[in-house]
Amino acid sequence: MAKSVVCAFVLFNFVNAFFLSSCESSVTATRSVKASITVDTLVEGEPEVFDIEPEIQEQEDQDKVRKLLRRSYRSQIGVREATGKNDGKAVAKYLRSVNLGEGYAWCAAYVRWNFDQVNVKTTITAWSPTAENKKNIVYKNGVFRKDAKYGDVITLYYPKKGRIGHTGFFDSFESETLISTVEGNTNDRKSNEGDGVYVVFRPIGTIHSISSWIE
Repeated sequence: MAKSVVCAFVLFNFVNAFFLSSCESSVTATRSVKASITVDTLVEGEPEVFDIEPEIQEQEDQDKVRKLLRRSYRSQIGVREATGKNDGKAVAKYLRSVNLGEGYAWCAAYVRWNFDQVNVKTTITAWSPTAENKKNIVYKNGVFRKDAKYGDVITLYYPKKGRIGHTGFFDSFESETLISTVEGNTNDRKSNEGDGVYVVFRPIGTIHSISSWIE
């Protein structure tokens, strides 16, 4: 009987020691995996784990703003001036966003008004050259610096004026060389002195710049 008790006691200690050893190995392995996704390991305590959630959230927020912006500027397609003289109820509201009354060219005012609707801060005025965000260029001089996205702003350059003379929103690529835009103060002839808000198709080679105000 005594021998049986001794054997049982030895067997119990052996199993217990094996179990504790296995647990220690598991904890060590878990710590090794966690360490592999860290940026810096602290001298004492647990390693500092890199958190990508803020980056993901920021990107999601930007995507939501772009969708709201697109909904806004596309909702204005079909707006027409009242008498063809930069006037009418809708044109007046665009121009108010840049502190002007009816009678002025309003392509840049249309762009500014739409950004205001989604609370995106810009420095765009009624002067079309201000629509280009020089701090965040997407495309210029025939070269894409990053991918164009709907809600980016296009500008057109007029040699006779020696400056940017028209602006609108980039909406999509129709092909590798053709884009669709939504522009105010234009017409079906793609004028920069038109009578309403239109969808326009332009060869990418005719675009002076594309820039973004959503950062």
